[in-house]
Amino acid sequence: MPTGRWVLGETRARVADVAEVWREHRRWSNTANRLKRSIEFWRGAALGLAILGAVLATVASQSGQGTSWARWTSGLAAVALALVPVIRGAKLGRSAVEAWTRARSASEALKSAAYLYCTRAPPYAGEDRDLELRRGANAIVADVGDLEGHTLGAPDSDKPVPTVTDVTSYVVSRVQPQIDTYYRVRAAQLQSDSGCSGAPSTPWPCWRPAALTALATTYTVAMGRPVTTQRMWLDSVDFRL
Repeated sequence: MPTGRWVLGETRARVADVAEVWREHRRWSNTANRLKRSIEFWRGAALGLAILGAVLATVASQSGQGTSWARWTSGLAAVALALVPVIRGAKLGRSAVEAWTRARSASEALKSAAYLYCTRAPPYAGEDRDLELRRGANAIVADVGDLEGHTLGAPDSDKPVPTVTDVTSYVVSRVQPQIDTYYRVRAAQLQSDSGCSGAPSTPWPCWRPAALTALATTYTVAMGRPVTTQRMWLDSVDFRL
């Protein structure tokens, strides 16, 4: 059995299992959000320092050589510009980005497992669905065990376990509201912001609203097909939901 801080017991009740999977999803989701905010903050800080350094260097060059003001501004410019690679290496390196993306991936995988379990979609459609859920969730959490330190203080009960019971209730309670309140709205905003009118002269700005519109309509096709197709659609679409 995978090792780590969080391991579901083999004898726990069904509701407790899916509830713990959902709590782990929320914990890793909030961890990923925190890591993303940190990356965005330090990216902004590095950019701000680069701009500040350039401005101060320009001011120093215009202040006359040998003046105290020129020396101060040139020194501050050098410090600001020197901090940029330090921040990039310490806060924006590969490990920081990987931690964020892996935490998000774990969160989405746990969420997908919870929804597939609740909707009784494969691989949680058989009599061993509880065991499969435990095995799958343990494997997901074990895979990011080295990131446990980032989860300290991350809330895990900020959203309740979804009440869906099958694919139809999933579509009604989750997919359709997301389509109506996000995908179509966002597609319209992107279309408006990019000036996309569908004219041949502006093909490239139109791909994003077109993709969102296509995703908003795909579920009507997927829901009318066998359960394997429904599961594939649930797996893919819920990375944003």
